[in-house]
Amino acid sequence: MRRGAAAMALWVAPLPAAGAAGTVAVFPGLGDPGAARIARVVEADLQRAGYEVRRVAPEDLAPGGGGVPESDVIVYAGGRVLPAGGERALLAHLRSGGRLIVLGAPALSEPAWRVSGSWRRWAEICAGLERADARSTLLDFEAPEQAGSWQRATNDPRAPGGIAVADDGGGGRCLQVDIPRLTGWDNWSRPIAGIPTGRRVLVLRAKGAPGTTQLMVELVERDGARWIAVAPLGRQWRFLALPPEEFHFWRDGSPPGRGGAGDQVRLSDVARISLGLAFSHTAAAPGSHRFWVDDIGSAPDPRPEGTAEPLVLDGLCPEYKYFPVRSAKRVSAARQAFVPPGSYPRPAALVSVSPRPGGTGFGKGRSLRFVPLLEARDPTGLRAGFAAWLCIPTTGGLRGSAWAVFGAEDPAFYAHARVRQAIVRLTGAMVRGVWLEEGGAESYAYLHDEPAVRLGARLAGRPGRPLPPGTSLRIEIVRNGAAAASAMRPASLGEDGRAEMRMQWSPHASLRAGGPWTVRVFAVRMNGRRLETLDVLEHPLRFWRPKPVSERAYVTAREGSFWLGGRRWAPHGVNYMPSSGIGLEDGEAFEHWIDSRAYDPEIVEEDLRRVRSLGLNSVSVFIYHRSVRSRNLLDLLLRCERLGLRVNLSLRPHADPFDWRWDEVREMIAAHRLKDWDIVFAYDLAWERGFGTYEPSYSNVRGRKAYDGDWRAWVEERYGSVEAAERDWGHPMPRRGGEVAGLPDAQLAADGPWRRMAAAYRRFLDDLASRAYGRAARMIRGIDPHHLISFRMTTAGDPTAQPADMPFEFGGLARALDIMEPEGYGRLGDWSRVRDGAFTAAWSRFAAPGRPVYWAEFGRSIWSGSNFTVSPASLEAQGRLYEDFYRMMALSRTSGSSAWWFAGGYRVNERSDYGILNPDGSDRPAARAIRRWMPRLQALARRPPPRVSCWIAVDRDADARGLFAVYQRARARFWHAIAQGRTPGLRDRGAGSNSANVPLEAVGGVPCNGQNPPRWLNAEFDRLEVRDARGRWVDVTGGLVRRGHTVVEVAEGVPVLARAVVGNTQEARWLAPRGAGLSRGAVVLMTAPGSPIQMPRPAPILSDVPHLATAVVGPFTLTTGVREEACAAVQMTAWGRAWFGEKVSLTLRPVPRPQ
Repeated sequence: MRRGAAAMALWVAPLPAAGAAGTVAVFPGLGDPGAARIARVVEADLQRAGYEVRRVAPEDLAPGGGGVPESDVIVYAGGRVLPAGGERALLAHLRSGGRLIVLGAPALSEPAWRVSGSWRRWAEICAGLERADARSTLLDFEAPEQAGSWQRATNDPRAPGGIAVADDGGGGRCLQVDIPRLTGWDNWSRPIAGIPTGRRVLVLRAKGAPGTTQLMVELVERDGARWIAVAPLGRQWRFLALPPEEFHFWRDGSPPGRGGAGDQVRLSDVARISLGLAFSHTAAAPGSHRFWVDDIGSAPDPRPEGTAEPLVLDGLCPEYKYFPVRSAKRVSAARQAFVPPGSYPRPAALVSVSPRPGGTGFGKGRSLRFVPLLEARDPTGLRAGFAAWLCIPTTGGLRGSAWAVFGAEDPAFYAHARVRQAIVRLTGAMVRGVWLEEGGAESYAYLHDEPAVRLGARLAGRPGRPLPPGTSLRIEIVRNGAAAASAMRPASLGEDGRAEMRMQWSPHASLRAGGPWTVRVFAVRMNGRRLETLDVLEHPLRFWRPKPVSERAYVTAREGSFWLGGRRWAPHGVNYMPSSGIGLEDGEAFEHWIDSRAYDPEIVEEDLRRVRSLGLNSVSVFIYHRSVRSRNLLDLLLRCERLGLRVNLSLRPHADPFDWRWDEVREMIAAHRLKDWDIVFAYDLAWERGFGTYEPSYSNVRGRKAYDGDWRAWVEERYGSVEAAERDWGHPMPRRGGEVAGLPDAQLAADGPWRRMAAAYRRFLDDLASRAYGRAARMIRGIDPHHLISFRMTTAGDPTAQPADMPFEFGGLARALDIMEPEGYGRLGDWSRVRDGAFTAAWSRFAAPGRPVYWAEFGRSIWSGSNFTVSPASLEAQGRLYEDFYRMMALSRTSGSSAWWFAGGYRVNERSDYGILNPDGSDRPAARAIRRWMPRLQALARRPPPRVSCWIAVDRDADARGLFAVYQRARARFWHAIAQGRTPGLRDRGAGSNSANVPLEAVGGVPCNGQNPPRWLNAEFDRLEVRDARGRWVDVTGGLVRRGHTVVEVAEGVPVLARAVVGNTQEARWLAPRGAGLSRGAVVLMTAPGSPIQMPRPAPILSDVPHLATAVVGPFTLTTGVREEACAAVQMTAWGRAWFGEKVSLTLRPVPRPQ
């Protein structure tokens, strides 16, 4: 290994003529004159370079044709159009080790069929289906009564809506559907007779009012299987033909066993049709919509059956992987060895795919290496897309093949000498087939005290062919033009067609300081007396040393705000996942993007620079425990630190307190030394969790029924028995199978005589959430006391959410967590709906005083089926949502936000596009809203929030629907106060009280009677420790809800000491005893009435304890001694007034006194 040598220069020698060693097949397009011209130019260039060139006809690719002529490389001109079924021939070529260069994009996205002697695309076929003699009509709406059989389904039955038979403007009749206020989904459906066998295409005519640019058509089969298509609408009547492949399976409500591979809608089995709009499927904006439909019928499909199959190859197809590049200012060669360096012409119209991880690093386990060939850069110098790219499979049945795409169709682009040279050089590289699969260090970032860096390189050759003579692999580690270490070894292919080298670098501590190193990996061969570079990879390498403690600036939270460096501060950012996940079918790589195989530092750097350029100061990201070994989080945090982006870090999957694995959580924190990173401002423990509905639901996969046993235990603890609770409520508890059960959804969705029981159920769930999150937070703070803790709370605090789908309540989380984090999806709509988020903020200040409100997610999808037909109305609606949301945040003085989400383009597993930017990095209206609002929101954050000038009385217990009903009653007063320029606040009858004067009202609004839980006095034990016979402190608090007794062995006949940490989870301040005696209302810990063991004296709190604060009690004498096994139950009490809070029971077992 050589040290201190000069770094190797990148030099790419001209490729020698391939001559007879290379055969290229050229496809001239499918009747496109421009493609034919491109093909002629390419053929001539390749022949001059010495390649044997063969022609491929469309019939060769079509099913039953001769297939691809034997060749090393196919150059496919007119790349957008493909003979239907031709994908099989191309795939066979690739599986045999062949290579493919596609000129034009979106590649292979438009199939054409041989119909009546000519090749026709679907749009041309539809023109023939529009003839009346080619179709049959099911519904023509000429009779007015045809409007009466339609039934409406909507997320908001209170919203107006209508359907009628109307004039079609041409002397006939049609169906008119009005949706005056779309807030989610609104559809009209009716039964239809089965479509005759053999007529596989649904046809109709339709048009939309301004702003209504799409129509959702749903077909429901007799077995209940649901299939949904989305069709474009214009201002004028448009004929629509929807073949089976346009209908996508919708799992909700469909029977099991449908929707699998190869399943399609069976039109002959269709029993119902539905027409409408939905945010989930269409690009419809909130607000008013109208559309017209006529002549619903069916038509035969003239296409040959079974000839079109979707081909999914990353970097190649299908179409949703592509996007138009409109922000490119210049095009130049990327750092690679396959096309000549320098500038290239900018195409008139450029199409690109989103980036994918390259080959940097070693041992990454990637299945594909993505190689940018020609990069398009925007005016800021950031990547806008690619004009050409290469994909090299490294595993699986396609290893040994490769495909490349040029993202332009303009013949003038391909006529340019630089582009022609690039195609010839790329063809030569593909014929040669020698390239790096990967190369670099095992990690991109290391802790400063790790002893060594392991590096490696892996080279692949063409199956069955030797490497070029003199081929070697070289690795070097470079900074400031000098190589600190390098190694070079001859390459020899093994049986698997690969050559590999490894090395280890153990840099001196002085070399670990300063800026990043660069790792470079070369595949080279001797060309005369010079080294020719066959391939090259490079990536930065960083070492991280924690800042001195005195230089760290951790974010804190108090007084309802975040604080940084002694000033109020507001984290406004975006939920970040890299742009490499756009259009990606590999769900595991998408989700585990910090894993070794999915993370690419170059992509992340470009993305984060865009985030920062918007004026945002933070990102929300997540890491799974399985990604710890990759060390990629270190690289990510270093990049965020350099850019000034604070990080809200989600720990997955088992930081969820209801699915808790402390060993995993602890390792994620310890392995990355997160306690020393001040760039991290919060931990996010759980993802959109709540109590949900009684049966399993999205926010709770177990359903509330999982807590039925805990509910019964809580009732018996707080009321003494189920029977006593039922007398207090005046209503029986629900039973399932003879056992006490939680409340059904119906008793939470409507008020009724079960109101008091519902109030008790909500208190139980508050206590359950507080204990679960409190336990998790205390364990984390035990190893990292510096970072705030919370989680994304889905509909918590949403005053318009359906009350039966129960979120966690702010009040139940406030003591455990530092931040209240609602999500904003309930705010989709116009300003009248978005503004309700201000009440969420007010409710948080009431239920969780002092905790900042941080909107963990909000956003709107604009996906309309293609990146090339994005609805302007949908983009504007997304922009208006951002404008309104930031306006709401300014109005309510909320403390921060994280939009959902960063990257624009198609998210495959969700069929959505929530991106704030276009895929080429240019601004959408949402991004422009961000740029406008960030300076104002940051300025507001530095000022204290205004004082409340108008108090509004609230009472969650007054209605079984909880917060939903609170808002219904308070809404008018709340907004009237704001309209008058006042600042409203919320409070109930417990506000400002203490343990001596708090109204003695029980949960549910009934008087306290000594056997029911006080409403404004409540306590939870963080710890209750008893000193055992060996002198050890034993915690007896047990699990989430106390069930059973912890047994502690104590010395026989000796006083038993105990100590406790207890939290105040309700509004009334606990007063400490004053003076020698106990005054009425002083708070002490005591053994509860009926406890077999009675404490000799109360154990007082030492100072007053306000809401959400903590008291340390003791040590105190639990008993003067026991000589036989006995039980004790301890609880807090406001002396002379009420017992309150949870009761901890334990068993003392005497053992002989240690000698």
